[in-house]
Amino acid sequence: RLYGLPAQAVRPADVLLAVHTHYALVVKLFVWRATAAAADFSAPTDLCAAMLEMETGQVANLRPLIGPSDENPFAWYLDAWSPDIEALLRDLLAALAVPEATTDTGPADLFKPLYESLLPKQVRHRLGEYYTPDWLAEHVLDSAGYCGQIGRRLLDPACGSGTFLLAAIRRVRRWARDQATPPSQILGGLLDGVVGFDLNPLAVLAARANYLLAIRDLVDDPTGLQIPVHL
Repeated sequence: RLYGLPAQAVRPADVLLAVHTHYALVVKLFVWRATAAAADFSAPTDLCAAMLEMETGQVANLRPLIGPSDENPFAWYLDAWSPDIEALLRDLLAALAVPEATTDTGPADLFKPLYESLLPKQVRHRLGEYYTPDWLAEHVLDSAGYCGQIGRRLLDPACGSGTFLLAAIRRVRRWARDQATPPSQILGGLLDGVVGFDLNPLAVLAARANYLLAIRDLVDDPTGLQIPVHL
């Protein structure tokens, strides 16, 4: 009913998988385009082959998100490939834009508004998903005395799309700027000191994407980069 679909014609699990797959595609394609300025997805000769490379971890820019050995429950559409799916994907590729991945206050969760628009509050709460607002994450870190000092470690064991991780990254970068820390040390300090876990593969994908976009100016080559967000 929330999506305006006839209850007799669809199964809720199928609708949820389709919405999750759409969200996962937007995240992956956005990161691919944002980290490879020369990439052009408007009219690939073989779109299905391009998507297969993306979903199997063969795209270097996306390896921090999708490794060759990662379980990928959102690649099922390749087995169901059809002219309709190809047309929808081409529409999605044409619509994607790449705004800056940071705001005036530092790295931000670019995908939270999309997720909240695709999955209404009633659906998210039925799934046990509650997003922490940025102000609350900042308050918790203040209360914990976390200032972002390199050498201290922070773990969010239910990181979702990375609200606490991004707040921690902002603090590490501010601390490093104040200490005139070299970029290579900042990157190492972040990867060793800001870590997330989640049991939802969609959340892990989004958190890895947000993390990568938040540090992309520190990364020369993302091919061997391992984002410390674990499923």
